[in-house]
Amino acid sequence: MNIDAFIESGILQDYCLGVLSAQEMKHVEQMCTQYPPIAQQLQQLQTGLENYAASKTSHRKEVLKKQIWNAINKKDPNHS
Repeated sequence: MNIDAFIESGILQDYCLGVLSAQEMKHVEQMCTQYPPIAQQLQQLQTGLENYAASKTSHRKEVLKKQIWNAINKKDPNHS
């Protein structure tokens, strides 16, 4: 088994994105069980994706918060 070729195939990214069939997902999970470097790479990809999503969510929260306060301030001219 060529572990590097499996990792570089893109299947782990597809797994993280949830675009694999049930059979393909099971295969990735089996490969992770058999080959710790594959499991480690999958974990790194998942962590990176989670961190990216969290950073975008935080930014969106701030934008939404500003929009809400702007809307409130426009409706209440006495609010400072």
